Amino acid sequence: MARYVQYCALFVVFLFWCSTESLEIKEANTIQEACNKITKDTPVVDAGLCVSSLSSDPRSARADPATLARIAIDVARANGSDTVYFILGLRDRESDNARRTALTSCADYYGVTVFNGLATVLAKLGPSGPVEKVQKKVLLEKIQFAVDAGPNCNNYFEAPGKPGNIDPELKRRNAVAFQLCAAAYGLTFQYVAVKP
Repeated sequence: MARYVQYCALFVVFLFWCSTESLEIKEANTIQEACNKITKDTPVVDAGLCVSSLSSDPRSARADPATLARIAIDVARANGSDTVYFILGLRDRESDNARRTALTSCADYYGVTVFNGLATVLAKLGPSGPVEKVQKKVLLEKIQFAVDAGPNCNNYFEAPGKPGNIDPELKRRNAVAFQLCAAAYGLTFQYVAVKP
């Protein structure tokens, strides 16, 4: 009888292990499938960065695609906040007035569109559930403004009549911000449902 109980306990442990392995594979597939879909529909999105950024958030472990959209927005917002602090650090060390002005413009644009704009999007989306059709359109517009933050920051330096010579690390960060915000846009567009 004791041996039977041991086998039953071992079997239960085996079943639990199998179910958690299956869940992890399913969760990874959900993230991969969601990122592949938006990459197919929005070719500028890098699927690898999409997967790694979503997977880095512990909430993604059991997230449905609509929740992944919310996570993508949160990740993009955190990246935007970090980028603002990086830009302000560059500005504080800069002696050239034209470059200081360009850096201030970059920080302001990131602050308004990525940090504050995406905070508004998260608040309107709430924890789950569908949104009004008009509301989804407005939210997508706010995310689109955030998508433009990196390219606009580059333009503050590289457009005709601007100071030129953008900091290489800032240019790299602008590219990452663009990718993260574009992924957030694609996931929100695809997976945040509209109320019937």
